[in-house]
Amino acid sequence: MKKKVMTIGLGMLFGLAATALAQTEVAKKLLKHSSISYRLEIATEGEPAMAFDYQEQGGKSRLKVEGEEAGKKKTTAEMLQTGDASYLLNSEEKIAIKFSKESGMAGMMFPFMWMVVEPDWLSYQAAHQQGYTITDKGSETIRGQTCKVKEIANLQTKDKVLIYISGDSMIRRWVILPGQSQQKKATMDLINLEFDKKIADSTFQVPAGFQVQDMSNMPMGPGMGMPPAQKQP
Repeated sequence: MKKKVMTIGLGMLFGLAATALAQTEVAKKLLKHSSISYRLEIATEGEPAMAFDYQEQGGKSRLKVEGEEAGKKKTTAEMLQTGDASYLLNSEEKIAIKFSKESGMAGMMFPFMWMVVEPDWLSYQAAHQQGYTITDKGSETIRGQTCKVKEIANLQTKDKVLIYISGDSMIRRWVILPGQSQQKKATMDLINLEFDKKIADSTFQVPAGFQVQDMSNMPMGPGMGMPPAQKQP
């Protein structure tokens, strides 16, 4: 799992840096939807496919990471936010590890909403004054949607990320193009984006039969390998 995640680390780095700065009107409108759900499918050169399934409603969210093992799809990780706590779910052992809402677990899940929203490019450039360029690369059609293309380039490593943005300011595709780094070429496609669809309340509850292991008092904040919880725009 760690190795697979690291291969898309470059794209995540650019994506989270940009989306954490998303202060656009589109980002603010996104908060007004009663729910959001989408699937991100990830193809990394020479590695099994991966996917993220994300759902959010009423301040609660659920993220499922899906991978392939022996040619079969398998849930490799699952995280849940219930509003008052965060959980890391282990479906094989039926264990739910509980963390407080102030822990870094909340910080890990927050950006997944903003990964699909076009960022404020001026703020993005201000945060990357040195070592990066952002270039318009025309337009392309992705899954029937005309998208403008932005290229983010790391001048030191020569790595590049292409971001495809549709007319509704949603990011429909990421393409990671390695330069001199150890990254591999990868493509992330936004699939099945839906707003205001009623999601069952049980989706945001610890599944029945799971044993809860409470780690709320464990130090999991910044400096312990976990990012701090971030505030929404």
